Amino acid sequence: MTRWDVDDELATALAGADRSGSRTRPVGSVASMPPREPVTDATLRVGLNALRRRRWVIVVSVVGLVGAALALSFVQSPTYEARGKILLASSTSESVIDAIGSDRSGGSVDEVVATEIQVMQSAIISDAVREELGRTPRVSLEGLEGTSVVQVTARGGSAQEVEETVNTFARVYIETRRQTFTEDLDAAAERIQENLDVQAVRVAQLRQPAKDIQDQIDALPPAVPGAPEDPQREALIDQRDQAEAQAQPQITRVEAQIADNEADLSQIELARDQITTGGAQLVSPATRPNDPVSPNPVRNGLLAAVLGLAIGIALAFLLETLDDTLRTKEDLEDITQGRAVMGLIPVVPGWRDRSSTRIVSIEDPTSPVSEAYRTLRTSVQFLGVDRPAKILQITSPSPGEGKTTTVANLGVAFARAGQQVAIVCCDLRRPRIEQFFGTAISPGFTSIIVGDATFEEAVRPVEDEPRLWVLASGPPPPNPSELLSTRRAREVLEELGRRFDIVLIDAPPVLPVTDALLLANLVDATILVTSAGRTSKRGTRRALELLDQVDAEVEGTVLNYVSGTDSYGASSGYGYGYRYESAGRRKVVDPDAGARWRAAVGSRGDAPVDDEG
Repeated sequence: MTRWDVDDELATALAGADRSGSRTRPVGSVASMPPREPVTDATLRVGLNALRRRRWVIVVSVVGLVGAALALSFVQSPTYEARGKILLASSTSESVIDAIGSDRSGGSVDEVVATEIQVMQSAIISDAVREELGRTPRVSLEGLEGTSVVQVTARGGSAQEVEETVNTFARVYIETRRQTFTEDLDAAAERIQENLDVQAVRVAQLRQPAKDIQDQIDALPPAVPGAPEDPQREALIDQRDQAEAQAQPQITRVEAQIADNEADLSQIELARDQITTGGAQLVSPATRPNDPVSPNPVRNGLLAAVLGLAIGIALAFLLETLDDTLRTKEDLEDITQGRAVMGLIPVVPGWRDRSSTRIVSIEDPTSPVSEAYRTLRTSVQFLGVDRPAKILQITSPSPGEGKTTTVANLGVAFARAGQQVAIVCCDLRRPRIEQFFGTAISPGFTSIIVGDATFEEAVRPVEDEPRLWVLASGPPPPNPSELLSTRRAREVLEELGRRFDIVLIDAPPVLPVTDALLLANLVDATILVTSAGRTSKRGTRRALELLDQVDAEVEGTVLNYVSGTDSYGASSGYGYGYRYESAGRRKVVDPDAGARWRAAVGSRGDAPVDDEG
């Protein structure tokens, strides 16, 4: 899906939501936030800082390339270059050959030039030039675009040698081409003479019947003056006239062909007398060069400096790009342009596989990681001081950055603080919250939307966590974006907001799909989860831009997998003097889920607070 597809789909969905929904943007939206530093200024600053940090790469690149270029220039033997130009003009002989039907020429100018270049590169020309020079010619041939000119270039260690090579090559080629045209004229003349002989015989054959009848007439006795006409003579005369009339059209055509061939033969004889170049001329002979074309230390040094500077800058940005990941809280604050970092979640000791599911808040509630989630819970609670913030969307720029882990642990932290919590899986494409709590995907969120299940059937309590409930994703829909932009999706989330103290939505990542952007219009606040050492700065910046475009209430960010002194909880060593007994993994209880739901929400629809836990 392209950027434009995302924007079009998002605009359409939000327009529908504005027409159908009644949600009013709370105070403190993006429009009322203080102005931020322009992205272009931040990008420029980042670029200049990158060049400053990697300046040694630029210096080494420039110095190294300039030194190599100068050293090569001083040890390299001089090379001279000479050039000549041959014009492939149509000669009288070539026109005659074309007129009599030879297939030697023809085609466009570029095709003719390309053909002649192949001839120049043939063994015949090469052998002839080698016989003249006493060495093998080394030339390059190039047809000048849009012209009938071929440029001949020779390079070598002697100025006299390259001049002689070009001019000798051109002279040999022109002479060979002239000789070839002479041979073509001779062959054409021979062919025409053969045609004339055949045509003369044909005319004689056509006239023979009338001649035979005339011979019979001449053999009759002479006519006597005043005597009656001889009937036999009259019959023969009629036969002769008929034979002549019958043969005359063919005789006329053959005689016309004879006339044409005789004209062609005359032109060939004239062209043979006038031929001089065979259609090729050396219009620009090679001259002896005074200076070598290489090496040129000054030019090579300047080019090497420019190239070294460009390569050095490119390497500096490449190295910076290869390290385009968030590492510290300061990195995240710089990218998010002043948004609060609500939580720093340290690395879980011994947890090497990030794709596995662990709820540290349950397994080890006294660990620094669990304390970090409780700190995050406190930060989220302060969102509701000035305005209601019951429905929270937890998303991330890209997959694999710990948003689902954050949702699960934050839900446990809220539940153990005495609040009724609903965790809703709205990641309808790749749901994972069910793996954390061991519940089935269906029935779930989509089941309620399409009417296949009720709230009581789909929302399930978590064992040993009496205030925590899970609403799985449900059967995957064919188009999650369209489903999330419906009025029914808004109604389901609003109903959950009425029944629970807080609703945590596990949303899809922002960059791959538009689901999180659509959900941003249905929630009270959005929290962006990032991962130290994995989340890119570029991806985080782009995710925030997309969220800002839809006026999402991005209240803050979370940085996962913080190591060393980047996290207060991980580095201070300050913790509990005792340890809770590990509770292990909790499972969602499916049996009698409806009964527990009805007992919890009561007739008012508000979830009661359980003081235990």
